[in-house]
Order: sequence, then structure tokens, then C-alpha cells
Amino acid sequence: MADHMVRQRWDKWNIDEVYPMIYHGFYNEETEWIGYATKQGVTDVKSKNIGLNTGIYIPPFTSAKELKQAILLAKDNGTKGVTFFDGPELTDEYLTTIKETKASFN
Repeated sequence: MADHMVRQRWDKWNIDEVYPMIYHGFYNEETEWIGYATKQGVTDVKSKNIGLNTGIYIPPFTSAKELKQAILLAKDNGTKGVTFFDGPELTDEYLTTIKETKASFN
């Protein structure tokens, strides 16, 4: 998907980690798409032993519950970790949710 959308071929690069922007709101997709796109990315780089960390864009989320769902969908579909973009949108409630889900990655 990254090759098609943004001309990135992680499976062809000599790298250890990738941080794809799996921004569901940019593509008018539902939160579940984060799991789908994560799984596709993990599958694409698995044979190269490249870790994938799902990039989540905060503004489309309407609640901490929805953000938690996105994080867990990424985890359940093989992400090594998650990254968050658009810092000004990180509310105290979102930060609490991130801290709560962090333990599930250990």
C-alpha cells in the first residue's frame, strides 16, 4: 500500500524499522482500517525482519475509547509499536489511554 500511495518500498530498503502513516481519516476509512493496513504492512516487511510501528493521526478520533480501539487493532495485527501525530490534539484523556495500552506491548 505504501508503494502505491506514497512511493515507499520498505521491503526494498536496508532498514530496521518503519513508521508508516496509517491515517484512516485521510482515506475516509473507519477505525478498523488501521488494523487492516497494519497487517498488510507487517506482512510486506516480515521476510526482511523489519519492525513496523503504526503511525496514528489523532485528529479524526472523537473519543479515547476510539483511540484505544485503534491502538489495539494495530497491536492485534502485528505492529511492534505505535506513534502518534499532531501533538496539540493529545488531550489528558488520550494520554491516559495511551499509557493504559502501553503495557499490552510488553
